Amino acid sequence: MELLTRIIILVMTIGGFFSCGDQSSSNQSSSKRIEESVYSDLETLIESSEDLRDQESISSVEEELEVLIDQYSDSSYSQFQRKTRVVSEALDAARELSYVSVVDKKGAFAARSSRFVESFAGLKNDSLKIHFAADKKIKRLVVVEDQSGRELIRRSKSSVDYVFDAKYDNPYSIIVEFYEESYFDLSILRKPASVENKFATFEISTDTLLVGKNTRGSIEGKRLKYEKVFNEPKKFVVSKSMSISGESKVYAPIELPKNTVEFIYTLRISGSADKLSKDGQLYNEVGSSYKKVKVLGLPLWESKGNSSSITREILNSIFKPTTDHYTLNVFFFRSSKELKKFVNYSGSDYPSAFAYDINNSAISTESRLGLVKSPRSGFSYIGLQTNSTFTDTYAWLDVVALSEVNYYYRLKKTLVRK
Repeated sequence: MELLTRIIILVMTIGGFFSCGDQSSSNQSSSKRIEESVYSDLETLIESSEDLRDQESISSVEEELEVLIDQYSDSSYSQFQRKTRVVSEALDAARELSYVSVVDKKGAFAARSSRFVESFAGLKNDSLKIHFAADKKIKRLVVVEDQSGRELIRRSKSSVDYVFDAKYDNPYSIIVEFYEESYFDLSILRKPASVENKFATFEISTDTLLVGKNTRGSIEGKRLKYEKVFNEPKKFVVSKSMSISGESKVYAPIELPKNTVEFIYTLRISGSADKLSKDGQLYNEVGSSYKKVKVLGLPLWESKGNSSSITREILNSIFKPTTDHYTLNVFFFRSSKELKKFVNYSGSDYPSAFAYDINNSAISTESRLGLVKSPRSGFSYIGLQTNSTFTDTYAWLDVVALSEVNYYYRLKKTLVRK
């Protein structure tokens, strides 16, 4: 009996030992599953804290983090503490609303009599801080509310500090006009009024509005105006057999519109009297070329050196008229007095006999395309002399006048939230 009792006690002890082992193993497995679940939740919060765009998203992450910390506040896991710290720092950064740089220019250069314009924006209730300092006296500094055109400040000092709050979403412009060459610093800071403002994305949209006259806030521009000089190309018959005064010479005045600066011409020289479909198309070709080259931002007229211009590019994009290998001496004159000398002269020493535009005239030339500067009188004169001995020579002259027209426009700026 005693032996039986001992066996039963031993079996129960061994059974209890294994039972305790299973329970310990189960507790460890359960703890591991809880730990993994917590870390998974923290990883999700870390991902969420990378894109805190508004107060709602901040509050949501904040609440979830507080729940986890309350449940596992006594956790000694360094990994748990490290992950919660990452989320907390992201929340702190999102809640912080401080001044951020919008414009930062240091040592910028302004030319004499120049005008500097910079655009910036503020959302409703944002605070905006402007600091400007120049090394020379300025003509004026103006800050404008673009949508209304209202001036917020106007100063004539070389150093300006100004702080204001945006009453509503609005683009602004700071305009500085200089007397002389200057170096200046400009900084514009923006302090968001809310988390929503801090994370809002927006852009300044600019539209150009043409206005009828020069008014406050308008900008003067210049564009090219082109006009036909002849309704139809002027036709000339230049014949060696002609017996009128000047025999083999013909001439014509080219009356140009007021304010003409240059004119483009085509002169088609042929042995046939037939008109071609291309004759009289110069106006259309100039218009088509102008549309293509004006987007390049070139000046209207060619300046000194090798710089280009719109008119030069227009000329380069037009093909010269079809040639029949017939030639003429072509002379351009700036005065009727010199034209008369040409008509009455029968020799061949042209430079000593009369004054002509040597840059645009040509001896024994085939069909040609050219660009001529307009004389102040508003007239230019062309003289043609044939080189043909046996056949008549015909010429078609087409002219388009180029002038400069002032226009005025305003830049309308609006703020567009994305």
